[in-house]
Formats: sequence, C-alpha cells, structure tokens
Amino acid sequence: SMEELADRYNREIIENDPVGPYALAGYSFGGLLAYEMAKRLIAMGKEVKMLGILDTYAGGKDIHEHIAQKIYKKMIRQFKKVVFISKLLIDSPKETIDYQLLVLRRKISRLFGAKIVSYEEVFLYDDEIYKSYDMAWKNYLMQPFDIHVDVFRTKKRIYFLDDMVYLGWREYAKKGVSIHDVPGDHKTFLFSPNDKEFAKILQDVLDSKP
Repeated sequence: SMEELADRYNREIIENDPVGPYALAGYSFGGLLAYEMAKRLIAMGKEVKMLGILDTYAGGKDIHEHIAQKIYKKMIRQFKKVVFISKLLIDSPKETIDYQLLVLRRKISRLFGAKIVSYEEVFLYDDEIYKSYDMAWKNYLMQPFDIHVDVFRTKKRIYFLDDMVYLGWREYAKKGVSIHDVPGDHKTFLFSPNDKEFAKILQDVLDSKP
C-alpha cells in the first residue's frame, strides 16, 4: 500500500538524518508517495521544509460521489478529452498517436492479463514492481492536509488532465500551491537538454526555503 511504502522510505530517511528538516520530491507516482511521506513525517513532529511534486496529478477518486455524479462527470470529461486530443493531433500528431497507441496496448494487456505495458521509460523496473505500484495507487485515497506544495509542471502535455493548471493539488494542499513550469513533457523534462533547466528551477526553489 502507499502507506506501507511511505513508512519504509521514512524509516530510511530518519535512519540517515533523525533530526531534519526534510525536503521531499516525487516524480509521477512518486509525487503521491512523497505527499504521504510528508504527512507521516509531520504527524511525527518532524519539519518538512519543501514538498516538490514533479508533474504528478493528484486525486481522481472520490468514494463519496453518487453513481449518477460519476457518470455525468465522466461524460463531460470525455467531451473535453476529445476536444483536447483533436487539437493535439494538429499540433503534435506523431507524439499524440504514439501515446494513444500506448494507452490502448496497456488496456489490452490488462484485459487479457498479459505483461503490463509501462507508460514510463525513465525507470526500468521488473514487472512485479510495476504491478505492486499499480495496486498501491488504486487503493490510495488522498486526504487534504495542512501543507504547501511546489508543483513542477511540464510545459508540454500530450495527454488530457481535468486540471491543467494546478494538476489537482489545490484540493489537497491546504496551505497553497506554487507552480513552477519546466521545459519538456512528462518524460523528457528529466533528460538532456531539459534536465539542466529543470535542475536550476528545482535548486532555486530549495534555496528559497528558510
């Protein structure tokens, strides 16, 4: 579970530095994990001076919604998604088609229980690790918390998101959200030549913290 992962990472952090304060950052799935880690560290009386969210979308699941609300929201979302993808096909046809094919392959893999097709090519993990991360994400329900987050948002987006501005974090970060635009898309911002500019932006945010 996400909670078990957070506890394990926090144990390693505290073993290395029992006092703090701590600066956390998580990329993609790791953004949710860093959020849960920060909550648990603060509950222990520790100080988290920065929580960096590296192009991670928050939320997406609400157990309190009635089935009719879910259906209505999904219909509206699909309409907005079609408009977004249509525009993207004009601006970036190859990247859009490649990504949509990857999504289709992943859905087929799930349907037939085949090897999971990963969205990420940044980290190459064993299939079992990807499956465990998927399970942790599916069972994780975020709760709003008194914390400020720094969202590092990529300038290029090749897939639809309901909240393109705050990536869903305003609902969960009760002390506010700061947005930092970084060059590239969800994958390429970590690679050359985007990595140097991203590193500078991240360092500037770290330096601004007391």
